[in-house]
Amino acid sequence: LALRNVDIAQMCGADGVFLINHGTMCNKELLELYSVVCEKHPDFWIGMNFKGLSNRDALSLMPDNTCGLWTDHAGITDTSDREAQEFVQDCAKSEWKGMYFGGVAYMHQEPVHDLARVAKRAVQFMDVITTSGDRSGIPPSPQKVTTIKNAVGEMPVAIAGGIGFENVHLYPKADCFLVSRTISKSEFELDPKLVKEFEDELDHDPYEAPMCMAS
Repeated sequence: LALRNVDIAQMCGADGVFLINHGTMCNKELLELYSVVCEKHPDFWIGMNFKGLSNRDALSLMPDNTCGLWTDHAGITDTSDREAQEFVQDCAKSEWKGMYFGGVAYMHQEPVHDLARVAKRAVQFMDVITTSGDRSGIPPSPQKVTTIKNAVGEMPVAIAGGIGFENVHLYPKADCFLVSRTISKSEFELDPKLVKEFEDELDHDPYEAPMCMAS
């Protein structure tokens, strides 16, 4: 099923996919799945998200050739960025050189009160600032994304969750969309028609070809 989902994502124009250990899948199974998917799609952008693991543990498990790592918590709050600093040091010592999508003002984290200030501090710690709504499947407010983007300038900003072809036009400031439920026909199965509709919407003005990542 995962291979079929990746086939659909690539065929319908997604820029890449994230493999995530949803449900009962253990970390070992996720790594085995990654190996199989990479063998079939050696030239496609493939990232990973290890739910439930610390950033450090995810980095230690992830193959060095992984295109991207997405974590829900980059370790940046209103009062501290110690965890983010430690993770940057871990990455510098590792052989992994992919893109880091770090969760900032993300669901289930400590609430952020000065969003612009936190976003500016996040720039030095990741490649793509990744934010979300308050709950899974709920999009962030357009103002939240605009505030982050205005604070970080050219730094890419991604939205995880709650974005579909019917509301993506509300987020012209976003650079990347990590989508799953809104382009799926079941919990674990992408819908080719919905993926294509979403990708087609990104190709229309006023968008400047933002990235679409299926997860």
